[in-house]
Amino acid sequence: VLELFAAEDPTTLSAEEFGLATSELRRAQSGSRDKRSDLLFRVYDGNEDGFVCPEDLTEVLSQTWGSSVPHEIVQGTALRMVSAFDIDRDGKLSGKEFRHLAAGSDLDDLFNLPLY
Repeated sequence: VLELFAAEDPTTLSAEEFGLATSELRRAQSGSRDKRSDLLFRVYDGNEDGFVCPEDLTEVLSQTWGSSVPHEIVQGTALRMVSAFDIDRDGKLSGKEFRHLAAGSDLDDLFNLPLY
């Protein structure tokens, strides 16, 4: 999550970047559902291409579940989640499609991502 705010090295944040990240996370968590969904979309869009693809979602689920779930199951779950909400059937979720996924979810659960 914090690497979204790193200007250069995603493993290191300056004091200014950390302050921005903290402020943005607080605002999102206490803000509207759309604002929270938009921040989550940015977190889940690991390759920063403006879409959440099965690979992006696999990465997030792998980090969340750790090694307790076999990689094949994580990949299958990610593919099914994307397929279920992929309205235009292009194999990835736009911001609008992601909001549909988030609408049926507890956003607090979606925010509980590891910070590494």
